[in-house]
Amino acid sequence: MDSTANEKVKLVKYTPELEVNFADFDCGVDDINHYLQTRLVREAGNRLVIPYMLIAEENNELVGFFTLSSHSVEKVHLNSATKRKVPYQSFSAIMIGKLAVDKKWQGYKFGQRLLSQAVHNGWLSSRDVGTLAMVLHSIEGKEGFYKEAGFMQSKCDPSLFIYPLRQYDNELKKRIGKG
Repeated sequence: MDSTANEKVKLVKYTPELEVNFADFDCGVDDINHYLQTRLVREAGNRLVIPYMLIAEENNELVGFFTLSSHSVEKVHLNSATKRKVPYQSFSAIMIGKLAVDKKWQGYKFGQRLLSQAVHNGWLSSRDVGTLAMVLHSIEGKEGFYKEAGFMQSKCDPSLFIYPLRQYDNELKKRIGKG
């Protein structure tokens, strides 16, 4: 891959008509590879997850993907300030269930691009349906990636990361000079 790799890919919402070879995808994590090859299509067909694929435009190679689904999280995972604002025992969230980049494409910031798009899509959905946050469970060793992206780590479950969507609102306001 060369430095123009980012210009040669497109993000698309998965549909059954999408011609992508899942068998050649290898992100280095067997569980995620297996999920992609055996369960993703069925779960998408049942609307349990909504997958998004980062595709190489030249040959329709799967560069990376993420899945989104609805979720509920106990408020015990929130920091004190946010916890006080939630009157219920749990809160609605959008789960980033899977997020992976093929090993051939790692090192080109595609993981950051996928995570950013996942949060943006969650934020867009939250404008129509009450949703407090994006959440995900990190694979061991990837925690720093999510912390750097602004996710808060749960004190009760170190694999759970939470991104309050109000934080996304505030970031947007700063960028456009309204915050």
